[in-house]
Amino acid sequence: MEEKPIPRSVKKRLDGWFITFWAFTICHYLFGIGGVLASTIAASYDDNDVSRTCGTIAAVCIAFVGFVKPDDKYRKHVIAWRILDEKVNLYRFGLIELNDLVEGMNLAEKTLDQLEREVGKSK
Repeated sequence: MEEKPIPRSVKKRLDGWFITFWAFTICHYLFGIGGVLASTIAASYDDNDVSRTCGTIAAVCIAFVGFVKPDDKYRKHVIAWRILDEKVNLYRFGLIELNDLVEGMNLAEKTLDQLEREVGKSK
């Protein structure tokens, strides 16, 4: 069975969401772990310069995780990506038509929009 090519606009959106959810995942862990490590180092050193520097790094890292909330952004984008990825795979192997693929992309967009609105209401 020959695979159908994925329309460029669909592939661009799929790839964008993939990169986005991985970037937010990396940010979440990088800043979270960095904040904890810097905080631990700050608490364990008697040297004021080291403690002050690590304390500042810890504060910035934890503030980033708390303010930007990369874990929320990851979840929203991975959900949209999974919806579209499923439709892309079905389309690629001829199990659905282009019309169904576009409907899947619209569903993913609506889901992402709905999740963003729900996060906005909770603030």
